Amino acid sequence: MNKSAGMAILESLSVDARRYEALALMTRAIVRQAEVDDQIDLRAAFAKNKRGMKILNDRLRIAIGISEEKKVNGKPRVVLTRAASEFFPTGMEDRASEEFRRKETFRGNFANMLKRAAQAAAGIRLMEAEVEWTPPREERLP
Repeated sequence: MNKSAGMAILESLSVDARRYEALALMTRAIVRQAEVDDQIDLRAAFAKNKRGMKILNDRLRIAIGISEEKKVNGKPRVVLTRAASEFFPTGMEDRASEEFRRKETFRGNFANMLKRAAQAAAGIRLMEAEVEWTPPREERLP
């Protein structure tokens, strides 16, 4: 999935009326990436194992294009892309600010949706379902 698709997901999620569209885009991206990436184990989306879910979340955020793997102090780390950082809180922001609270709320909503999309993708793959993806509203307009 390319970075612009990841940004489309984030922008869709930020508008209440488009949350189902964001969930569909995210699920589609996860299904496609899970088909080609052996490191994505969707079973972790159902487990209570926090470490497994963190690993899955990192792989999924990379798959949808909002995070990337970089070396920090010689160790590989998953970090937000510069474009995605406008949606999520960073360590540089004042924790008491309205902006931080807004971003933290968005982060929580995103994490919940990412887990639901991973669970839906796991079900689609398990059932070997043929899914017809409806394009977003803008693509359907004449």
